[in-house]
Amino acid sequence: MKLFCRDAYPPVSVLVLILCLLSLGCCSPSAPAAPDATPLALPSDHLTANEEVLPEFVITAVLAAMPDGRLLAASREDESDGVSYEVLVENAEGVFAIDVSADGSVREIEPAGTEEHAISASDLPQLVRAAVEATVPGSRITKAVRELVRDQVIYDVEVDVRGRKFDLEIAEDGTVLKVEEGN
Repeated sequence: MKLFCRDAYPPVSVLVLILCLLSLGCCSPSAPAAPDATPLALPSDHLTANEEVLPEFVITAVLAAMPDGRLLAASREDESDGVSYEVLVENAEGVFAIDVSADGSVREIEPAGTEEHAISASDLPQLVRAAVEATVPGSRITKAVRELVRDQVIYDVEVDVRGRKFDLEIAEDGTVLKVEEGN
């Protein structure tokens, strides 16, 4: 009888370990794809003990930017330049993603669910490629994404020039909308 209990013990402990990992989402195929984004709970009376709540300063910034908005969801993102928060907000015009930095400033507001398609550098329009070269001479395009934002085509282009990375947003007509130095 002791032999049976001793043989049964390791498989039970392995089963318990697997169940614990699955309940934490570590091995779950439905776990979030972006490990740097953590879902946050919106203020509510119905929080579970382990939920992290969206900080009050983020809520204040979002409601100042969109006073008629209703908060739908939020996540905390650990980025190279620090922590930021992305909050989905709905108002009469639709659903928007509002990006708030750790200091409480709103960095970006864009319609949620914008259409994005990765494309090759050779598929960028000539005006966009010329804008990249004029803005960051001698750079190499490492990533290009075509986005449709409020019925306007925008190209998000990441470039590298001698180890320095830049992120550019360029309109279809070659107008440079934003330039940020990356990590």
